[in-house]
Amino acid sequence: MRASLERLGVIPSFSRPRVSDDNQYSEALFRTLKKCPPFPTQPFVGLDAARLWVTAFVSRYKHHHQHSAIRFVTPARSLTA
Repeated sequence: MRASLERLGVIPSFSRPRVSDDNQYSEALFRTLKKCPPFPTQPFVGLDAARLWVTAFVSRYKHHHQHSAIRFVTPARSLTA
């Protein structure tokens, strides 16, 4: 497995297994993605399809997601306030 990771240019993580707060920002992002209503139920057809979905997600998140940590405004709006 390690050889495959190295061949693909992936740097192995040294976080503890099954401990979500080791990588809390990544875990929070994945949780947010998975809770998104249009989260795909099937694998993406290709890289371009994945990029399109992520681009649409980021736009929706920035302009429509009201975030509790920033007084229930959207991230885009918090930058202009």
